[in-house]
Amino acid sequence: MLGMMMTALVEFIKYRGGKLEIDKLEKEFGASVKFKCEKDYPEEDFIRLTVAIRKITGCKTERDICDCQRQFAKFMHRILLKRYPGIISRYSSYEDLLLNIHDAHRHVPFIKNPDKLWSERDKDGIIVHYKSPTKFDCFFEGMLLEFARQFSTRIKIGYMKKMTNGDDETVAVVKIVQ
Repeated sequence: MLGMMMTALVEFIKYRGGKLEIDKLEKEFGASVKFKCEKDYPEEDFIRLTVAIRKITGCKTERDICDCQRQFAKFMHRILLKRYPGIISRYSSYEDLLLNIHDAHRHVPFIKNPDKLWSERDKDGIIVHYKSPTKFDCFFEGMLLEFARQFSTRIKIGYMKKMTNGDDETVAVVKIVQ
């Protein structure tokens, strides 16, 4: 559901800049930014919200947008660990987490996205397939990196496909570096 993602984005802005940033965001968005997590909002509202956030945070270039998404991933990682402290303890390693990524995602009830998330082992590493209406490739990458850090695992990420490049899904190749 986009409601959770929209609520989390607003919380991220509040975390970064407090009430002043929320006031700027509401002015730019043209409406209140008090969203309900359980409600499904139109994708157009999500797009309007992300455009408004880009304007107030100064994220104009692709690189800026990617950096903002990675910061948002760090923020969401902390929220996940706070709300679901046992989410990671069910996995013995980062590799185990990645190979069970769909299962891990199912255990986070407040997030209904993505449309597709699964992984498979390959000779080159672990292939992770991701498809979401948000098309937050850099957020996805940021989450992969945050969880790798949590397991004290170094990784390299390459891409076979990216939604932000116009592909129908993002396909990442995650290599664990020894």
